[in-house]
Amino acid sequence: MAIVNIPDLLLPPVEYHQRWSVIACDQFTSQREYWQRLDALCGDVSALRLIFPEYYLSVSTEAQIDERIRAIHSRMDDYLSAGIFDSVQDFVLVERTLPTGGVRVGLMVAIDLEEYDYRPEARAHIRATEATVESRLPIRVRIRDGAPLELTHALLLVDDRSGVIERLYAERAALPLLYDFDLNMGGGHLRGYRVTHSPEVLGELTELTAGRDFQYAVGDGNHSIASAKKYWDKIKSGLSEAERLTHPARYATAELINLNSDGLTFHPIHRVVTGVDFADFFAALRRTFSGSGTLTVIYDGGTYTTGCDPDATTVIEQMASFLSSYCAAHPSAEVDYIHGEGHLQSVADHLGGVGILMPSMQKSDLFPYVEAHGVLPKKAFSLGEAEEKRYYMECKRIK
Repeated sequence: MAIVNIPDLLLPPVEYHQRWSVIACDQFTSQREYWQRLDALCGDVSALRLIFPEYYLSVSTEAQIDERIRAIHSRMDDYLSAGIFDSVQDFVLVERTLPTGGVRVGLMVAIDLEEYDYRPEARAHIRATEATVESRLPIRVRIRDGAPLELTHALLLVDDRSGVIERLYAERAALPLLYDFDLNMGGGHLRGYRVTHSPEVLGELTELTAGRDFQYAVGDGNHSIASAKKYWDKIKSGLSEAERLTHPARYATAELINLNSDGLTFHPIHRVVTGVDFADFFAALRRTFSGSGTLTVIYDGGTYTTGCDPDATTVIEQMASFLSSYCAAHPSAEVDYIHGEGHLQSVADHLGGVGILMPSMQKSDLFPYVEAHGVLPKKAFSLGEAEEKRYYMECKRIK
């Protein structure tokens, strides 16, 4: 099999599309009202019933977590038994009109998890771009273990100067339209086209990356793909060699995007720190950071600045080290990661925390950095603001 493959997808029926498709589970982790509004909006048939939003992990008991996982598995079985899905055994060209009006174009693919490794020293064909927090994986593996389906919010990046996906998009009028609807909760608009000449496109992608050691980077959804890998490694020892080649859990779905696309923008992921004395925290920050750049902090309606290195990746590395050390020395301190300046201000005010506005790295730096240094610290960048993150749409069988 190829590193990237033609997926075998399942799509919900048209009448459920707007209620079905929901934002990635790792968004709005400090904003209960978002998930409450979404829950009230979605009916019984929705991807929301098949995912575990990370917000609920922080407010649930172990018994509640177990019950939610059982409910997810049961609902997946119900949907499959009811035969609600349409099967699509082709690439799907995805057009996402963002809330800002910009357009991001991608291609739904299946990746071979044998070709993926998230460890910093990995030399695999498919690599993570940020540090994987091992403690975040067990719950995700528990959700996957026993689940007949997977849904994906992962975005996979390829450095393609020739524009394979862009050429497909230019010819989209000739492709069958699979879905076309407004996303809920202000997410913009989503269209999907069936790629009727998928084997030809697969050949182009294979030729494009031939000879490269580092072919694809997981730009978003690193922990989801890492969990899929963990689960695959767990079950493959009980399979024969022939079964390993075709088992559906060996392959994980992701949306492939050209790193060079004008529709792909890198955004910073900001930090909010709670449980600290502001004066002490800001003094420690000023002792750590210096340089010709500017680092901005917000607290209690005020804005404060200190110098920092002008290189964004350096600041991201330094901030990860600083917050780790500071939190270790101050047990009451906690860090959350926020998309968008507006959301940062809102969360910082609501929690009485310190908001740190992070710089944005250049997307052209990503592949060279990972090639030379391994993964970036966690939450180094985002492919869009919170509402621009990938919405779940397609499913795939994993057993």
